[in-house]
Amino acid sequence: MKIRAGLLSFFLLCSTYIYSQRYWVASTSSNWNNTANWSATSGGIGGASVPGASDAVVFNGAGGLQGNCILDIAPTVSSVTVNGYSGTIDLNGFNLISSGTTAATFTTGLITNGGAPATITINTTGIATFNGTHFGISTAIAPLVTCTASQVYLNGSIFFGTTYLEKTGGTNNLGSGGNTFHGTTTLANSGSAYLATGFSSPDVFNADLTVTNTGSSFIGLADNTLNNMFNGNIIVNSSGSGSGFFSGILFANGPGATGTKSSYLANGKTISVGTGYTSGTLSLAGFHQADAATALSLTTTGSSVLYIGPSTAFAGNVMFKAPQVYLQGCTYSGTAYLEKSGGTNNLGTGGNTFQSAATIVNSGSAFLATGYNNADTFNGDLIVTNTGTGWVAMADNASASIFNGNITVNSTNAGANAGITFGNGPGTNVAATLASGKTITVGSGFSAGKLLLRRFVQSGSTAQNLTFTGTAALYLGPYSTFNGAVTFITPQVYLQGATYNNTSYIQKNGGTNNAGAGGNIFNSTTTLVNSGSGWLETATTTADIFNGDVTLTNTGSSIISMASATAGNMFNGNIIVNSTSGIGIRFANNTTTGAATLASGKTITVGSTGFSAGTLTLQKFTQSGSTAQNMALTGTATLTLGPSSVFNGNIIFTGPRILLNGSIYNGTASITKNGTTTNTCDGGNVFNATTSLTNSSDAIWLFANITGDTFNGPVTFSQTSTGALQPAYNGTNSFYDNLIVSSANVVTLGSGTGVVQFAGSNNQTITSASSIPVIQRLTMSKASGANTITLNTPINIGSTATLTTGIINTTTSNYLNFLAGSTVNGASNASYINGPVRKTGNTAFIFPTGNASTYRSIAISAPAVGSDVFTAQYFKTSQAFGDQSTFTAPLVRVSGCEYWTLDRTVGTSNVNVTLSWNSSGCTGPYITDLSALLVARWNGSAWVTQGNGGTSGDATAGTIVTTPAVTTFSPFALGSTSPNNPLPVKLLSFTADQKGDKVLLEWKTVWEKDNDFFVIERSSDGLNYHTVGRQPASGNSSIIQHYIMEDHTPYLGRSYYRIKQTDVNGATEYLDTKTITIRKEENISVFPNPFDGENINFLVTGFKEGKCNYLILDISGVQRLSGEVLISGKENDPYKEKLSEALAAGIYYLQLYKDNFSKTIKLIVRP
Repeated sequence: MKIRAGLLSFFLLCSTYIYSQRYWVASTSSNWNNTANWSATSGGIGGASVPGASDAVVFNGAGGLQGNCILDIAPTVSSVTVNGYSGTIDLNGFNLISSGTTAATFTTGLITNGGAPATITINTTGIATFNGTHFGISTAIAPLVTCTASQVYLNGSIFFGTTYLEKTGGTNNLGSGGNTFHGTTTLANSGSAYLATGFSSPDVFNADLTVTNTGSSFIGLADNTLNNMFNGNIIVNSSGSGSGFFSGILFANGPGATGTKSSYLANGKTISVGTGYTSGTLSLAGFHQADAATALSLTTTGSSVLYIGPSTAFAGNVMFKAPQVYLQGCTYSGTAYLEKSGGTNNLGTGGNTFQSAATIVNSGSAFLATGYNNADTFNGDLIVTNTGTGWVAMADNASASIFNGNITVNSTNAGANAGITFGNGPGTNVAATLASGKTITVGSGFSAGKLLLRRFVQSGSTAQNLTFTGTAALYLGPYSTFNGAVTFITPQVYLQGATYNNTSYIQKNGGTNNAGAGGNIFNSTTTLVNSGSGWLETATTTADIFNGDVTLTNTGSSIISMASATAGNMFNGNIIVNSTSGIGIRFANNTTTGAATLASGKTITVGSTGFSAGTLTLQKFTQSGSTAQNMALTGTATLTLGPSSVFNGNIIFTGPRILLNGSIYNGTASITKNGTTTNTCDGGNVFNATTSLTNSSDAIWLFANITGDTFNGPVTFSQTSTGALQPAYNGTNSFYDNLIVSSANVVTLGSGTGVVQFAGSNNQTITSASSIPVIQRLTMSKASGANTITLNTPINIGSTATLTTGIINTTTSNYLNFLAGSTVNGASNASYINGPVRKTGNTAFIFPTGNASTYRSIAISAPAVGSDVFTAQYFKTSQAFGDQSTFTAPLVRVSGCEYWTLDRTVGTSNVNVTLSWNSSGCTGPYITDLSALLVARWNGSAWVTQGNGGTSGDATAGTIVTTPAVTTFSPFALGSTSPNNPLPVKLLSFTADQKGDKVLLEWKTVWEKDNDFFVIERSSDGLNYHTVGRQPASGNSSIIQHYIMEDHTPYLGRSYYRIKQTDVNGATEYLDTKTITIRKEENISVFPNPFDGENINFLVTGFKEGKCNYLILDISGVQRLSGEVLISGKENDPYKEKLSEALAAGIYYLQLYKDNFSKTIKLIVRP
């Protein structure tokens, strides 16, 4: 079985390749159907049979047998070879059919048709090679050629008649070219490998050419040579199954460099689609049309791809439409309409030049891009339209794309990536330039998709105007430049990093949030408007710079967010803000990374349309320089200041709602809330100058809800309506200067858990105009015990007073009152209340009283009634109510060092009173026998005992309580039933007064023990003292002693006087120091006189600090001017005064008034 199978295969194989050959051997012209003309061998003797269907015909001219062959029948043979034959084969009106499996080769000779139209038909599964044979010598006697072969090589033949050449096989066929087609020609490829021609020599097509690809590969024309000529129309068809670039029909596809292969379409001729171009590539590389009068139109469908260029040129108008379009480097001299409609991305290399108007359209679902590798040039107007879900990418990645005409953009599809882009590629040198005088505008409409202007540079200063609708988005930048004024109105806008060198108006009116990267530079006046329902944000990654004034206007329901998330945003012009609806305007939305700086000399203000709704948020906003800032918000608007903002100028801010959330104010600050909504401020603010915070609304304004505020300058809290003002609500709030409360209603500081801390090294005051403020928690943390707070109003302590350092000075009318349940912490010689202290309520209380650097408390037991009020005060001086003659038994001694007053201000409760002592605060032995100690009380005429209900401590320091409870209240002091408690005398008074050119020094004591003498010392600097004189003392005394001394040669200016007391045992003590300023005789003079009538100088001597009023009268006594001069108190200190209006030349009288001083000076105003 195996042997039989092998034999069968052998015979089959042999049958495939065994055929008869017939050689043309006629030496002269003769007929085909003549056996004498055919030989079975090359150059042999004739007589073989006339070739039949199984015979291979060979014309090779062997043996010089070159006779012409004239067909006289219509033969069918298996193949035809013409090679070496120089004769003519004349079809003579008869068709010649070659049908078989062997090659058909046409290299030499001439095939004509001298009869009726006739066709040479070649059907072979082999190779058909056209290497030089001429088919006709003119169209009149040219045969029709129809060739269908597995392989077809076009290597230099000439065809005068209608020609149909089709390749059907799977082997690539690269023809050398050099062919000339005089008749209508069809080139077809239905095979799976390419058919190409024109590789080594150019082809010439002098009649219409139809190129049809139905296979899986391509047809290559003008493959690798220059000057391939197409003198007829070109009709292209492609419906093959191939994919990728190498399918369809390709011009100039050979390996040669760009510019070394070309084809030319003759004048008046066209290239067009025939029965259809539904698949494969149509590549028009190196393709040239020179006829400007002939328009070209190509429309391909299906999955087809159109490549235009490189090195292509169209002189006429073109309209090319294809599912895919690659713009690879073409010059369009006429108008150009190019449309892509398919779903595959097309990234064209660019290098195109459009000399006239151009329209580029994408109606597909993937992008159409050009200018990726090489720049495009548009010398006419350009219309770019996107109606598909993809986008059109212009000037995509190459540098120096030029737009010398106007650009019109249209986009109507809302796909996620739809729209039009400029400079969208990944490169860093991308550039698109719009020529001077040209514009980019919207045409029929831009209602969806995006317009990206990246690395887009406008030359010249022509104004630009873009108005989008629908959901369209405008992306501006990065690296774009507009030199003309711009007006951009769009539903969406992304500010991505453009430079605007002229005025800019940019408005967003859509509902999608837009977060721009920033990096923009605005070099002129700028207006940003959000009238939409989505936010408009910029500077999310890169800082913006505004070198001109910027107006921000929010009329939509969302917000404008500036300097959103990056530092370094600079506003070098004024900022104008408007908001009439929505969320408002915000600076530094991200308080971690965002920051904005307003340049020195510039302001932020409310614009003409007002800020009546939404919030103006100034976070991480720094004002450079000291220019005053003034803003007034209205309606329901909110002003949020901070966190981390800094204002270096004076500010006046007014608004319905104000939130102070952590800013630094280095200038004076006047901030007023006037709205109807409660506002709770975070706090953390620092006020470094005079501050006024006013609530003129009927809603609560609460400060420092999270972090305490710091006031380094004077602060005034004003409540002018029914809305409560609640400063220092939580946290520790530090006050370094005066505190002023202006409210008819009670203002409570620290209503939450807040602490009011008084700090710093300067003396402070607390003032209230018409109500008693409440401080829930007060802390004294001054720099030292020498620093004071003076109350110019009564103050109520609601919870706690913590006294660490610093003295609180009170008076009878301006006292410190501890409300029911409140307590005291601390208190020492470094911190106490110097003056009256009140306590309201029914709890026991220790009054933190002190005086003259000495803390000495007085305490009461719990009153019986919660509304009872007691007032206490301590005096570090000898009592002057009564001497020893007023002591009632068993009192022998009453302290000459100190005493207290304690009054039952409201109520009838009787309480036990506790006094304290500390021997270090009084000179010499003070307390030595606790058992003899009593509480003494002055009853108005005598010192009486209030008993000893118990003591604590020892002789150095301790307390003593009365027994029984005290029923009548008046001054209290320590008393003794025995002289063993010396209770030595302290100085009662000491004064230093100027009397003419002397200083009179007077002092009094009420008790002295072992006192030897006094020495008065003086100093000009408070450090270095010298003796003025010595005064003998009284030794031991229990009555008031009066001493006088005069200093006949006092220092001029400020002097210091102190008393040095010496005991008989040599011990010394400094009792008191007084300061006095010795002045010359009071006088005021003016110079120059005569003067210019406007500028005058005052020379002042002998006056203390204060005001000097003046009047200027004319010669008839009529008052012309008035004013005042502020005097510093320094000697011979000149003051320059500019009169409120200039005086005319003439004589005037200047009248000066200060205290008891008055003077009239004659003034002369020179002409």
